[in-house]
Amino acid sequence: MGWHRLVIGLTTLIASALAAATTAPRGADEAGVRPFTAHYELVLNGLTVGEAKARLQRKQDHWVYHRESNLNGLAALLMDQKVVEEATFQLDGARLKPLRFHYRHREGEEVKREQIRFDWGQGQARASYKDTTRTLTIPEGAVDRMTLELVLMRAVGSDVDDKAYKVVNKAKLKTWVFERLGREVINTPAGRFEAVKVGRARDADEPRKTIYWLVEELGYVPAKVEHHEDGGPSVSLRLRELAP
Repeated sequence: MGWHRLVIGLTTLIASALAAATTAPRGADEAGVRPFTAHYELVLNGLTVGEAKARLQRKQDHWVYHRESNLNGLAALLMDQKVVEEATFQLDGARLKPLRFHYRHREGEEVKREQIRFDWGQGQARASYKDTTRTLTIPEGAVDRMTLELVLMRAVGSDVDDKAYKVVNKAKLKTWVFERLGREVINTPAGRFEAVKVGRARDADEPRKTIYWLVEELGYVPAKVEHHEDGGPSVSLRLRELAP
């Protein structure tokens, strides 16, 4: 079942705004970054099966972006799963500079983990995923997949149609490209919004498809994320509530 591929992303999944812009969302706090708490419902093939909570906080000289995703109701009885993700970063001028990333996915008795520590003095990242640990040479501007969400939220206002980012993911350095898919009016539990529709560009034979709807009046916090997989279930996150 593919629900965790969605909640691992509001990560790789939300990771989809676009472009590289300097335009800050309304109500921005510092360098276009503002605290928020977002609650989402998790929908599988049209049925609500769980929830996710994402929170961005400033703590002294750094920021913490934390998210937890859980199944509930009957789905929780059938599948005991929980995903916790957390990224810590600093602001270096207008740039978000990641420091640490932690991911934990519990499925029954099995636990999958991913950790990254960035050493910008050495230009390296120490990355661990499952049983693999690597020291990667990273370029300026490299990010973990969760910090990328925030970079992309700030970038949506740009006129650039696509953008490539260097992302440390699963103990590898990868290039992810995102493309703009137009604008669309959507309905969510939080209300009706006009959103910028974006997606991560994939190869033509790639069976997976992920689309994101980011809303200007919400500071480009995603109001909806959908994930489709060839032959698999349709999974989506829909915004239920957003607070400062």
